[in-house]
Amino acid sequence: MRSMQESLIYFFHSPAQGKDLIREASRKACEVQRMVEGYCMKCKAKRVMANATPAKMANGKDCIKGSCSVCKTNMFKIGKA
Repeated sequence: MRSMQESLIYFFHSPAQGKDLIREASRKACEVQRMVEGYCMKCKAKRVMANATPAKMANGKDCIKGSCSVCKTNMFKIGKA
């Protein structure tokens, strides 16, 4: 059975293109691992987001979704990390 990397390389028919996509995905994952701070509506204070993940809004703009590290309420921040 193929690894995820081998599958991506096979899918794109070009080892260089597949490796570039893997590199880009890991770079984005590392960027989000930084502590992202947002405003928690329940705590009424700025808090660090737990499980912060990048996403796209319906209009195509970047956003970050996560949860409050204190009360676990969903948080949302518009813009890149």
